[in-house]
Amino acid sequence: MEGKKKTVILRMYEHMGGHASVRLILWVFRHVRNLALRLNVFATPSRGIHATGASIVNILEEEIAELDIVTDEESEAIDLEFRAFEIKTIQVRL
Repeated sequence: MEGKKKTVILRMYEHMGGHASVRLILWVFRHVRNLALRLNVFATPSRGIHATGASIVNILEEEIAELDIVTDEESEAIDLEFRAFEIKTIQVRL
């Protein structure tokens, strides 16, 4: 398995026939930390998906366009726009 990349493939679509703006949240530290404080357990920011990159890919998982990962101190997310009935396949590199 050496040399293989760890990836997650997500297939999303707009099914209502309209326009959609989506924020795909990959990692949120604040919510994990707040829940852990209430449950009195230890939480680290390593919970969730930490992405090293993301791309829109075709059905054969060939890269079409690189996506920007929006990062701040509390979360990592990808912003997406969908047209009517559009299908997008997203490859998230871990």
